[in-house]
Amino acid sequence: MHQHCLAHLIREFRGYAERDGPDKELGKALENELQTVCHIHKEYREAIITLQQRNRRLGKRKRRLEICLEDGMANGSDDLSKLCERLLHGFSKLWTFTKVPGMEPTNNLAERDLRKLVIWRKKSYGTRSDRGKRFVERVTTVSETLKKQGKSILGYFQEAVMSFYAKVTVSDVLCI
Repeated sequence: MHQHCLAHLIREFRGYAERDGPDKELGKALENELQTVCHIHKEYREAIITLQQRNRRLGKRKRRLEICLEDGMANGSDDLSKLCERLLHGFSKLWTFTKVPGMEPTNNLAERDLRKLVIWRKKSYGTRSDRGKRFVERVTTVSETLKKQGKSILGYFQEAVMSFYAKVTVSDVLCI
C-alpha cells in the first residue's frame, strides 16, 4: 500500500504559505491540517490517546483537509491547484497509515535509514556500473535489515561466503 509522506507535504504547503496572494492562506491552512494529523498520530503512538480517540479525531481532520484541498484546487495558483487535485484524486493515500498497523504518516524513519548511504554516495561518487549499484543496494538492504533484527552483519556475510564456496544456501546455514 502506498502512503503519501505527510512531512513532505507539510514542507511543500509551507512553501505556498510563504508566498503572497491566495496561496498564502491556502498553504497555511493545509500545512496546519497536516501538522495536526501528525500530532494526533504521535499522541496515539505515545499512548496518550487510544486508537478509537485517534480515529475519531482523524475523522474530523480528514473532512477538514478534504475541504481545504478542494478550496486549494478552486482558488490556488495553477501549481497549487494541480497539487491539490492530485492529492484529492489519491485522497486515500494520505490515510493508509490509519489502516495498516505500525505504519507512520511520514517516511522520516526510512529517510534516516538511508541517510548514511546518501552521504557515502556523495563522498565516494557512488559506483560506475550497474553491477556495482546492485551490489551496494543488496549489501545495504541486508545490513540494515540485520541491524534492525539485532543480528551480526559480519557473521551473516561470513556464512554467505562460506555457503557460496560450499555450494549450500545461506538459509540452510542460518535461520533467517
